Order: sequence, then structure tokens, then C-alpha cells
Amino acid sequence: MENQFEGQYSCEFENEVIKISARVVTKELVDHIFEFYFPDVICFDDSVEVLDERAFSRQNLALVDLESAKNVQVIGDSCFEGAFNIDCNNAFGKVLRIGKKCFKDAIILGKIEMPRLTCVPDRAFWNTDAYSIFLPSATSVSDSAFKYASTEAGIDCKVQSEAQKTAILL
Repeated sequence: MENQFEGQYSCEFENEVIKISARVVTKELVDHIFEFYFPDVICFDDSVEVLDERAFSRQNLALVDLESAKNVQVIGDSCFEGAFNIDCNNAFGKVLRIGKKCFKDAIILGKIEMPRLTCVPDRAFWNTDAYSIFLPSATSVSDSAFKYASTEAGIDCKVQSEAQKTAILL
């Protein structure tokens, strides 16, 4: 059977590292990697710009080095929906657009920062658990963007939606 993902990732079997090199990371590619490999770490090279819709939904991301996703500009709809152990400190500094429900029901270890993001769509952080959410350039925030979000240090945006104002602060 031919590998339809040939050239989109590489394996360092000595270190059990999978390095994704596809410009667009799809759910099918991620499912393929989790099905056929048992890596210690999954990381991204500089060519990765898009994390497609549902790419990491419902996954345990303890093995995924999101800090290496430093050139990601777009996070698709439901990309991290229901995912857990998301460690994205120092990641997503270049993100310009996120999709609906991209972090819905997600458990984020630490903080999430997207300094260039200007629009926060419907249910983007619905029921998300994170230490803090920092979106300093967000000027358009859906009323449902932060509904039921739980943070320790709060949510920081340029404008505040009603849902953000009533987000649960532990």
C-alpha cells in the first residue's frame, strides 16, 4: 500500500521523533502518524503554516511540541476541540486567524498567547480550561467565544465580550 503522506513528515527512529513538514497539517496526517508510530515527540518544521480543521481534536497532546509550530498562521475549525495536555507556551505568536470551536472543551497546560489575532470567532474557547488567555490585538470577539471558559489568571483582550466578562475565574 502506497503511503499517501510520503514527504509530509520524517521519522528519527533513534530518538523516536516525528517531524511534520507539510505546509498544511490535516486530521488525516495526524491520524496516520498516531496509527502507525509510537513517537516520543511530534514536532513541526518551519514550513508548517496551517493546522487544519479537527487536526488534533480529541487527542492527548502530551507528545506534541507546539513550540516548534512557530510559523503557524491559521488554526482551523475545531482543530484542538476536546484535546488535552496542550502545552502551547511560546507557540502561536504568528497566528492571524483561528476557526470556530478551535479550542472548545480543550485542556491547556499554562497560557495561550496569540498577539497578532484580531478576531475571536464563535465558541473558540468555549469551556476551555487554561491558566490564561492573552489576545492583546483582538478587536472583534464573539459573545460565545469564551463562554464557560475557566482560567486562573484571566482572559486579556483589547475588547471584552459579555461571555469574557462572566468567565469563571478560579
